[in-house]
Amino acid sequence: MSSEVIMRTPSRLMFSLQPTPSIRDKVLNVVAGGGIILLFVSALLYMAWQVWPMVGLLLFCGAIFMSSLPDERRRRREGRRLSVVRSGESICHFARSFKWRQVDSWIIRATWEILQPYVPFPVRSSDTLEQLVGNDDEEQWDLLEDIARVSGRTLTEVDEMPRTVEQLVLLLNSQPATVFRRQHLFLPPSVNPFSPPGTTYR
Repeated sequence: MSSEVIMRTPSRLMFSLQPTPSIRDKVLNVVAGGGIILLFVSALLYMAWQVWPMVGLLLFCGAIFMSSLPDERRRRREGRRLSVVRSGESICHFARSFKWRQVDSWIIRATWEILQPYVPFPVRSSDTLEQLVGNDDEEQWDLLEDIARVSGRTLTEVDEMPRTVEQLVLLLNSQPATVFRRQHLFLPPSVNPFSPPGTTYR
């Protein structure tokens, strides 16, 4: 009788559900995986190439916006300070800063009424246009044209934009009056001199 003991194969050695892949299969799997990765990377690069100009533009605009924030905060802070310092000032104080016998009152009033809505503090003749409306040249020229039109002045001899409000008033005062303004230098006897602002006459 043989003394050898026969043992059952342990379960850990049972057959695998899928057969062990051959070397060829392993190579094909590596190539397929690498192809998928390459395709994915290529797609990302293509998207980046297409989107990058837009991303660059957005970053540029964002940088400009962020750089303007400190200036805007400084302007608001200065505006609040001047509102307190100039409390109680009106167009009368503004007009007294000019020689009323030499400067057309129409220009003084037109300048005050057109510039005042831009700031929360009373306008003074010493204020700069940049301080009141910013450094937008086009905006400043539009305001100059509006004031000239309201006060009846032409802009035929203007080479450069004045820097301060006083310079703007004196510049317009030196410009020729329009035909319509010359026709209305004096109030007709039929018009009440105490008519409310905005009353028109011919």
